Amino acid sequence: MKSKTMNKRGRSAPKLTIPHTPPGEGEIAFWISHTHADWAANNQNYKFGPIENDDAGVTAFKKSDLSLEVRFMTTRLEHTFSVPVPAPTRNRIHVAVAWTPKEVTLRLNNTAVSSTPFKPTTR
Repeated sequence: MKSKTMNKRGRSAPKLTIPHTPPGEGEIAFWISHTHADWAANNQNYKFGPIENDDAGVTAFKKSDLSLEVRFMTTRLEHTFSVPVPAPTRNRIHVAVAWTPKEVTLRLNNTAVSSTPFKPTTR
């Protein structure tokens, strides 16, 4: 499908619009930890990642307010989960973001803690 847009010089330029198609299924999983023994419970900020594969990327942030922010990104969707930091196991937390054409789910330490419908970002 083609539409016309105006470029910087005021001339009409063709613009290609690609129909939205849902992505397949996938998952990115990883462990987060830090050398600070109290990293999960202190008032420091920490960044983990980005962790990426061919389809998506995830970056996790442990915030000073003891929340865990997990940013999930594909070419079609960006979503940020914000949840309380769970208790670590052996000073680490397992993070997994799984997606289907209908839903994105965040699991921490193998427990689903949040999900959102997969609604593609329009650009």
